[in-house]
Amino acid sequence: MSRTLHVLQGDSAAGCFRQALHPERGSLLVNQDVLSCGPLPAFESAEQWTRLRGEYWDSVGWDWRPPSAFNGDFLHRISSIDESDSLVFWMGTGVAEQLMLVWSMHLLRLVRSRAKVSVVQFTRVADRIDVWALYLLHPHQIARHPPIEPLSSGAIQELQRYWTAVTSPDPTELLSLMAGPSTHLPHLRASLNTLLLRYPDLETGLGRWDRELLQCVQAKGPRVARAIGEVIGLNFDADLIGDGYLFSRLRGLAAPNVAHPLVSLSGDSHNMRECQAFLTETGEQVLAGRVHAIELNGIDDRILGVHLDSKQRRVWCRKEGVVVPYTNSPP
Repeated sequence: MSRTLHVLQGDSAAGCFRQALHPERGSLLVNQDVLSCGPLPAFESAEQWTRLRGEYWDSVGWDWRPPSAFNGDFLHRISSIDESDSLVFWMGTGVAEQLMLVWSMHLLRLVRSRAKVSVVQFTRVADRIDVWALYLLHPHQIARHPPIEPLSSGAIQELQRYWTAVTSPDPTELLSLMAGPSTHLPHLRASLNTLLLRYPDLETGLGRWDRELLQCVQAKGPRVARAIGEVIGLNFDADLIGDGYLFSRLRGLAAPNVAHPLVSLSGDSHNMRECQAFLTETGEQVLAGRVHAIELNGIDDRILGVHLDSKQRRVWCRKEGVVVPYTNSPP
C-alpha cells in the first residue's frame, strides 16, 4: 500500500504543519539536523553520517542525546522508503531547508530509492514577507500552501551536482556552479549565496557571525542572551541560525586554547542566560580593523564541505564579494 510522507525541517515547522493540515498519523518525517551549520562532507552510509553530525552537535551542546541517536529516526525512515511511496518536501527559501532537499536526494540515491518526490515551495506570503523557513508561518498560512509540484528529472540532476559542490573541500567547485545558470533551483542558489558571508573578511579575518557577535557584545553586552538576541534580530535572512550555534561560536572566541582571545566570559559559560561577555583589548582591535584575527589566532572552521585550517594552509577569505585564497602564513 502506497504512502505519502511529508518532509519538514524541525519540530516547530512540524507542529505548525500538524495544526494546519492534520496529516495522518506517522506521515511526517522531521529532520532535526540544521545542515547549514558545521561540517557537510560527502558520506557513503547513514551510519557514517549519523556519527559525524552527532559528534558535531554534541560539541556544540545541542542536547543530551549521544551521537549514535542523533536524527536516527529520520535517517532510518527515509532509507527504508518503498518505491510505491511518495515524498513531499515542504520548504522555505532559507539555506537550511534548501540543503535538506539536496542532502535527502543524495540519501535516496545511496539506498537506490525510486520513491516519487515532490516539493511545496513557499516564497512569500502577503506579497511582502519572505518565507525563509516554515516555522515562521502561522498554520493558516501553511493551509493556503502553494501547489505540490513533482521534482523534475532536470531538478534531480541539478541537485546531484549541487551535492557534489557543497560537500567539496574546495570552495571553487561550488562557486563555479553558482556562477552558471540555475534553471530548476533558483532558491537554492540564492540561499547559498548568503553562506559566502561566513568566509572571513580578507581585511579583518572575521566571518559574518563572529563579527556580528563582537559588535553586539560591544553594543548590547555584557549579558550574552541579550547580545545573541540582537544578532538574530539584526540578521533576518536566508541564513537563519539559532542561539545555541551563536553561543558556541562566542565560546570559541573566548576559548582557553586561543592564543589571543577576542572575548572574555564570566559566570556560567555553558548557560547563555547566566553568562556575561566582554570584548578583550585584542577583540576591540580586531573589530576596528587594526589587527587581523587569522594572523593572531589562525582559523579552524567549517563552511559546508570546506575546512578552513590555517595549520594546513587551507584558508579562503572574502574580498569584495569574491572568495579568494588567503596566502599569509599562519601564526
